[in-house]
Amino acid sequence: MDTYHYSSSFKDRLENISRNDHGVTTTVYAMTYSSDEPFRPSTITENGQTKNLVWHGPKLMQYGDYEYTYNEIGLRIKKTAPGLNVTYDVDDLMIIRSIDKIYDRIIDYHFDQYEQVIGFSYQGKEFLY
Repeated sequence: MDTYHYSSSFKDRLENISRNDHGVTTTVYAMTYSSDEPFRPSTITENGQTKNLVWHGPKLMQYGDYEYTYNEIGLRIKKTAPGLNVTYDVDDLMIIRSIDKIYDRIIDYHFDQYEQVIGFSYQGKEFLY
């Protein structure tokens, strides 16, 4: 069972996540924050490996080896890392498709009448939430 630990100084700021497995508790994720961005983590440590996060305002630009690109209205349109090159097609204010350019995988997202994601298509199969 996972337990979420929040800061006593900053309301709603997640500090770490611990897991109790058969009576043994370990920290699975630990976050650190810089003083100028007290609610956006600057590092996340997972199972002993620390990854840096780089922010530009509210946009996450880098997480470890992953880099993100956004369009002019702030929607993520690209994610890259070693061995990963994913682009996102957008329609108005929604991401409607993700395309993995290395492995030629396409995911089409489905929306209801309220423009909420309700599922996706992948490799000819439909998945609903």
